[in-house]
Amino acid sequence: MNFGISFAPLVPETIVWVALAIACVLAAMLVFAKARGKWMRIAAMTLFVLALGNPSITREDRDPLTSVAVVVIDKSPSQEFGDRPRQTEAVRAEIAERLGKVPGIEVRFVEAGQADGETDGTRLFNALTTALSDVPHDRVAGALIVTDGRVHDVPTDAASLGFAAPVHALITGRANERDRRVVLVTTPRFGIVGQSQTISYRVEDQGASTGTAQITVRRDGETIDTRSVRVGCGMISRGEVGLIVTAMGASTGIFGRSDVAVMVAVVLLTTLVTPLLLRGAFQLKDEDDFEDANTKLQQSLDVTSTRDVPRPVVEPDEAADELAEDGSYRIGLQHTRNLAAFSETEPISE
Repeated sequence: MNFGISFAPLVPETIVWVALAIACVLAAMLVFAKARGKWMRIAAMTLFVLALGNPSITREDRDPLTSVAVVVIDKSPSQEFGDRPRQTEAVRAEIAERLGKVPGIEVRFVEAGQADGETDGTRLFNALTTALSDVPHDRVAGALIVTDGRVHDVPTDAASLGFAAPVHALITGRANERDRRVVLVTTPRFGIVGQSQTISYRVEDQGASTGTAQITVRRDGETIDTRSVRVGCGMISRGEVGLIVTAMGASTGIFGRSDVAVMVAVVLLTTLVTPLLLRGAFQLKDEDDFEDANTKLQQSLDVTSTRDVPRPVVEPDEAADELAEDGSYRIGLQHTRNLAAFSETEPISE
């Protein structure tokens, strides 16, 4: 409860200030003149000025507003690997317990990143912005994001968040983990009975220089083929990118003649060496190695039904991205009704 005095002048404020100035001058003259009854006159002028100001005593009852802290829980598919679900729930319970003991804090838990087939990537900051849409910026206590670290909508500027409170991230998983995923490069949209189709895929292993990844191909839950592919070797040669960057740097004056010579030499060297390294890494001696592998997979993927069409779906094995070089993924084939069937073959991964 707070008490105070508020003024609601009966006349414009300018008149009140002029009256106050005149009263002060008259009061000073009465004091210096030592006039009789000066204090009564000063008191009368003071009451007159106060009456113009129309003062009143106020009493305020205030209830403090709580600050809002948002906890964003990453529920993307990659959060289901290994021990991450248990870690996430343990962190959630610990945060709720600790922040619940802090007075004046409202905690909001938001789950985001679920795979819905439409959203591209894990977007946690969009969920954070939505959760704080009804909260003034000066009431935001902060934000905490529980994730595996794969977030695709991180703002480039902190000011775009709309508040000045801290944002923290708790990363689930284990130390020294890296990201691995299977990307379908080309897949057939339809097929013709009796003709082969090609599915091309790529294994992206971020954080690993070289190594192998075990790929399992399944159709309707049945294992068709298992193979190990090399990771990292095929990324050595990036000649077209290097030449484009070199040309742009030379045209703008960033690169000198010596820099251009070095970059062109590196592009030529990696372009010539990469095929030899790939052949040695995959232990391929001649064209028969490619033909044997393709024939084996084609025989396994033959489809005789004319009712269902297999459609490739990439699905990571449980805890696959937590494994090191011996981690595994599986490519499943699910069916789409009322389409013609076809046989599929899968080339050796690049």
